[in-house]
Amino acid sequence: MFVDESAANYADATDGAPQCTDDQLATELPDSSTPAKYQRSALSATDLQRIAAKLQQAVQQDAVQRDEQINLLKLAAHIGVPAAYISQTLSQQLQSNFYDFINQARIEDAKQQLIHSDDSVLTIALAVGFNARSAFYKAFKQYTGMTPGAYKTQQRSVAIE
Repeated sequence: MFVDESAANYADATDGAPQCTDDQLATELPDSSTPAKYQRSALSATDLQRIAAKLQQAVQQDAVQRDEQINLLKLAAHIGVPAAYISQTLSQQLQSNFYDFINQARIEDAKQQLIHSDDSVLTIALAVGFNARSAFYKAFKQYTGMTPGAYKTQQRSVAIE
């Protein structure tokens, strides 16, 4: 009896599992630009852009960052998008996370108030959504590299020149 050893060796090497071609393999592999946790997401690039625009509108026009109790679920309800989609959009489209996104919006808001208002730093910190002066100072210095008072002095001296 004749046994085709090459076929037997092939079956042993592959455990009898069906093989796929290189073309099939390329289409079945996950997109390397998408993090593994988002591989099964239903969001397209267009969806990510649309949600990012809603997030920007929420902070620029609706000033959601001024709510000191804002959280991911409240933001999701405000813009009408599931929290998981917001999280994915922040991560993939805006290269941020919820905490950093809100704090950055608060700092941008505070920078404008520091320049155009004579309110105290504490008053401005509370107005933009921080609940403690120390948290505001820490975040402000992290994003701008200077204290709120130094920023206010610098910006006002530039305006005078």
